[in-house]
This record gives sequence, structure tokens and C-alpha cells, in this order.
Amino acid sequence: MKAKIYLSIDIDYWNLAETALEAKDFFRKIFRLGVPLVIVWDHQDLIEFADKSAATKVINVDYHSDYANLTEKQFEELVPDCGTWVEYIKRLKEFEWRYPSFSRCFKNMEGRCEEWTRFGVNAAMRFWKAGVSRRGHVVAHKQGIKNLPYSQIVAVGVAVSFGYWNNDKIENDIYKYLYHHRKHFKYIDRWVTSDWEDLFADKKGKG
Repeated sequence: MKAKIYLSIDIDYWNLAETALEAKDFFRKIFRLGVPLVIVWDHQDLIEFADKSAATKVINVDYHSDYANLTEKQFEELVPDCGTWVEYIKRLKEFEWRYPSFSRCFKNMEGRCEEWTRFGVNAAMRFWKAGVSRRGHVVAHKQGIKNLPYSQIVAVGVAVSFGYWNNDKIENDIYKYLYHHRKHFKYIDRWVTSDWEDLFADKKGKG
């Protein structure tokens, strides 16, 4: 039986994009799935929605992995944040990171969160190569968002992660596009709602 997938999307995935066209095309596909779709300000706020989805696999479309390869001790002592949140999903068995650039995000470690656990680069690399994390999750990484298993996706969460944007013009365009298509979201957290009202409400333009 194929795994049920929770799809996580961070706007900072498009940190290297030259236009917002790919993002808009991608979100049009997401809207057509007809599955529960939410948007939150901070990525860790997706944990409760991933838990409700009953998914056992997470695909994270993100400039950063958000997976730190925690030990059991670290898992128990730390509070979930934007770099560890995936590991706190209750039914998690598999994790796949989709990044925009292998050289930037993975090889140069701009997006890899496991270095935060301070075990060294070589030790950190081993779990990706082995395909299994310290806590027994099957892990994988790939470049790009082509060939996603859309038929297995049971719910989708979007994180704004404003503090990690490196491409403000493009990412603001994507953010505005999501505002104008907010009818598709089952839940919009209060921080996003407030920000959208400040930035876009009663302003013309479809984005």
C-alpha cells in the first residue's frame, strides 16, 4: 500500500527563482487536488495539521530541509522549531526533501538543518547516504518539484517563513498570488491574515 503523503511547501523554496511563474503553476496544481490546504506563518505550526492528516510520509518543498536528525535525547529536550518540526509529526515514517538547488541547498549546506545538532559535517552526511535517520525514519532528498506523487497527497500545508526569504520581489509576488486565491485555504492563521490585510486588502491587482 502506498504511503499517505503530507505535502509541505515553504515560500522560500523560490529563493533562487527568476520569476514567480513556476510557483504559480505549481500552486494551481495544488488547488486542483481538492485536499485540505492550510497556510501558516511559521513552519512548525504545521505539525498539528500533519498529525490530523494521518500521513506517514512528508515531502517538504523547501530551501531548507527542516530535518535535523535528532537523537532521542535531543528530541525529548528540544522544542520543535522551523529546523526540526518534521521530526515531531506523530506518524512519520518517511521524509523526502525537495530543494531548488543541489549545489546550494545540499552540497554547500545552505539548506541542511542537521548541522545545527553539531555532530560535524561527516557524521551529518552519513544519515543521508544511509537513507535512515537516527530515529529510524526513511529519508531521501531530490532536486526540483517535478514528478511529485500527487495521487498520494492527502493534505497540504504552506509556510510563509518570511525571515528566510532571499528573493523578496519574487516571493512577495507568490505571497500576493496566494492572497488572491485564499478561497482555496481551509485554514489561514491569524498572523498571515493580519499581514495580508496590511499588505493587500482593498488594493487592486490580481497578482
